[in-house]
Amino acid sequence: MMLVKGLFTISLLTAAQALPAPPVPVAANRQTATLAGVSQFGKLVSSARLAGLQSSLKALPLVDFVPGSAQVAAAFKSSRSGATALDNSSLIDAEKSGNVIGVYKTAYAAALTFLPVSQLIVVQFALDAYLTPLFYVPPQEELYGQIAFILSTATNSMLGGTVTATTLLNSYQSFFGSMATPSKGTIAPVPKDFYWGVSSSGYQSEGNQGQVIDSNFQRHVDRNETDQPYYNAVNFFERYPEDIGLAKDIGLTSYRIGIQWNRLEPKQGEYNLTALAVYKDILTSIRNAGMTPIITLDHWTYPGWQLDLGGWASNTMVTNWVKYNSWFVDAIYDPAWNASSSLEPVWLTINEAALYPIIEESLNDILPSDVPQMYERIVQVHRQIYDHIHAKKPNAMVSSNVAYIPSGANPGFDALFLDRVSDKIDYIGIDQYYGATPENNTAIINVLSGTAYNALIEPEGVYYVLDYYHRKFSGKFPLWIMENGMPTEGGALRADGLTREALLQDSVYWLQRALSDGMNVIGYHVWSLTDNYELGTYVPRFGLYTVNVVDDPIHLIRHPTPAVPAYKAITAAGGVPASYKPSRGPDPCSLINPPWSCINPVTA
Repeated sequence: MMLVKGLFTISLLTAAQALPAPPVPVAANRQTATLAGVSQFGKLVSSARLAGLQSSLKALPLVDFVPGSAQVAAAFKSSRSGATALDNSSLIDAEKSGNVIGVYKTAYAAALTFLPVSQLIVVQFALDAYLTPLFYVPPQEELYGQIAFILSTATNSMLGGTVTATTLLNSYQSFFGSMATPSKGTIAPVPKDFYWGVSSSGYQSEGNQGQVIDSNFQRHVDRNETDQPYYNAVNFFERYPEDIGLAKDIGLTSYRIGIQWNRLEPKQGEYNLTALAVYKDILTSIRNAGMTPIITLDHWTYPGWQLDLGGWASNTMVTNWVKYNSWFVDAIYDPAWNASSSLEPVWLTINEAALYPIIEESLNDILPSDVPQMYERIVQVHRQIYDHIHAKKPNAMVSSNVAYIPSGANPGFDALFLDRVSDKIDYIGIDQYYGATPENNTAIINVLSGTAYNALIEPEGVYYVLDYYHRKFSGKFPLWIMENGMPTEGGALRADGLTREALLQDSVYWLQRALSDGMNVIGYHVWSLTDNYELGTYVPRFGLYTVNVVDDPIHLIRHPTPAVPAYKAITAAGGVPASYKPSRGPDPCSLINPPWSCINPVTA
């Protein structure tokens, strides 16, 4: 589970820089500059939202966003004349009536009529900027500063030369390319070899069994920098037979776990063979239960000794990361242990790689200036371990799961990592959680403020994200929903009334719709089997089985939610029945995959 599943694109920062920003008094912290710009931007556009939208379209300095690109400069200059298409009566009427959805639909329609596909990024930037003041209130200044800082970090990587302007434009071109007209609702059971599963990570579920297991994130816990202590998590490292049995009983066919480097190499050069034996038993138990093990090599934790060497800011990271992970891969494919090669694991090299550097910087484990180099390093380690795994097992399935961020951000993040390793992946794992609409674009605020359980959930987002990556790679890669789920506040009923079982059934319905429309979907995983330590807190509950770690840290009883029998029925039937109707209708203008999810939305 990732920390940030946001909605605003890099446009928010760019737009803030496009407008004059007189000094705004704020607390002296690392967000000061961007916070001032965003605060001033919100106040300026609040006074004239429509004017702000239109002027943003004509004045956003995209040439400054990726400097030195004649291609971008030429495209942007021509787009300014095309942007006058938005000066029309329909847009003005929609704005005056307060019809936010009308503003979006009209702006998209005009842009698609008058602008080349490669320039639609400008329209998305302006529309995101347009929404900012709708949700802007002074008490949220610090949150907007965090948003802007996250975006500026990603932008800094691009400015630092991590990606070229051409790469970025190409990525967005695939994003805005035409979307096939969704089917009218025909669904059928999934193929017999479909992967029904659950996902977890090592640190968030394993616990520490009373030991000191030094890691980058554990140090933040030890310094009381998190909302709640770690306790012993849900103690998966000792209770895995129970959890694997629960998964088997649901009828699952795959189980994703994470492997902790800090547990296996607690001191540099000294491997913990006892821990390795436990991991091997976990993987064997998964296979013996009739499930395929999915192994995540790096889920954002690493040894404290590597952090002392500089972490990802150090040139030692690539060497040490590859050496350790090669040792682990060799151990899994060791013929003396896996003689029949029956384990056949599926691999994920790095969890949500495009967000990893941003998370590292937000934790102060690296400096902002280190972010571009970290992107370079995670690309290097992925490519090297991919080759190593394939040298051991040529037909192995290896990839890195991507975090899908609504509102037009993913092409930018894809350009930072996925597009640079697309020749070294065998499938695309996708993590999809939150939604966005013109009327509810606040999920990033909820996530950053620790109230992700209030974020908008759009089950039809599963269809949109699958469609995006299907189109992006022209159907080249199998698609696998590697994480999907929703948080509740301590297990309480969500304010929107959406239940875990309804989300599960609705999401599977939209997955089956994607299959019916020709998308090569091979798997679906829920995050997660049990509640977890959500990297700092146990308040958000994602589990099919809920576990009260804070009040019951000794017994850690797994209490089934109604989603357990719902998932069991799904796996037995190969999906939801053809007669199934989603519990909530799709939004008429979703921003998960704009502009198409707004102007050509799916219907149930």
